[in-house]
Amino acid sequence: MKKYETKVQELDVHRKEIIQMVKNGSSQKEIAEKYETWPSTVRYWFRKRGIKPEVLRGNQKSTGRKGSSCIYRQLNPNLGNCDYICKTGHSRGCSAIDCDKYVKGKPIAGMKEEATDCDIFDE
Repeated sequence: MKKYETKVQELDVHRKEIIQMVKNGSSQKEIAEKYETWPSTVRYWFRKRGIKPEVLRGNQKSTGRKGSSCIYRQLNPNLGNCDYICKTGHSRGCSAIDCDKYVKGKPIAGMKEEATDCDIFDE
């Protein structure tokens, strides 16, 4: 058996096999046991190679949350995710809690009216 300088290099040699194991549902612990390394080494290898196991398996979305960098995001965590209505003065047809319309950037300043005008809990 060939000796590698690091376990990460050994994982590089078996890349296709590891990706197939992930697609078949193997955990990082199982992969680590097969290649006699630590699960943290496997996690490091995934991260450095841009491999997202949850995406390869196809049963979950990527773990990144787009809403946290949307320009219309709500800065008050108790009011939902989206603050589009308060910042623009009109609705775009989505729920403030389950908003799926994303615009990347820094949050924009709200309208000049008082915050009470934008309270979503008032009827």
